[in-house]
Amino acid sequence: MKSYKQSLLLLAVLLVSLFTTHIIFAAVFGSGTGEVGLGGGRTVLVNAHGVCKKVTNYNGLSFFVPTNVATEWSDFRSNASNKNLADCTFWELNASKSIPCERVWTPGYPVSTINGVSASACFAFTMPQGVYGWAAIDPSGLPWIRLQGYCSYFVGYQTFDTNWVQTTSLNGQGYCPAGFGWLNNATSNLDQNGFEVHSWYGGGYHASFFMDWAGNVSWPPDPTPPPEPPPEECTSNCGDSGGD
Repeated sequence: MKSYKQSLLLLAVLLVSLFTTHIIFAAVFGSGTGEVGLGGGRTVLVNAHGVCKKVTNYNGLSFFVPTNVATEWSDFRSNASNKNLADCTFWELNASKSIPCERVWTPGYPVSTINGVSASACFAFTMPQGVYGWAAIDPSGLPWIRLQGYCSYFVGYQTFDTNWVQTTSLNGQGYCPAGFGWLNNATSNLDQNGFEVHSWYGGGYHASFFMDWAGNVSWPPDPTPPPEPPPEECTSNCGDSGGD
């Protein structure tokens, strides 16, 4: 009976420890704001509370990365086992280097995010039409483009939005609901030189911009490979038994 009570007490202590810790490490399945599911051996980019890390899960099971508040995200980085953390590395286009980069109707450089990478847009603009263009290389080395067209007759009208498309070349078009009702068109290309967008309205009113890379790049993109998993620890029958 005494042994049975001791076992129950030990079990209770373990349960309390499990539910009061900031980090639940293994075999947790749930959902909630800021939770990022991870399968065994997967790498995912987590950008939360001003800290961006690529998290590789070495656990055979799945767990989640808690990011609802900064403290639990910090606890995970410091204490969670069976994982590797690496800095977020991805290519970046520099809107301030664009030729030209109009910023009309929206202050600053509008930002759109794909797979954890935030990209700033430029605006190919000649009244009465303009097209915002975004491009990015995600942490997996995949290229993405988004185009968003507008026309202006006293007020601005959105003519199309391609949303993010995984490609190195993308076109978009849509009719303006005011004025002559012509087509607002755009073409784009992303390569080792940078990101280029051309736009026009009907048969004229051409505009364009070219956005340079923020630094030197190689093409095609080379994703950062996940690190090798740590060696497994031996738990039984390790090495020689020592002989007779």
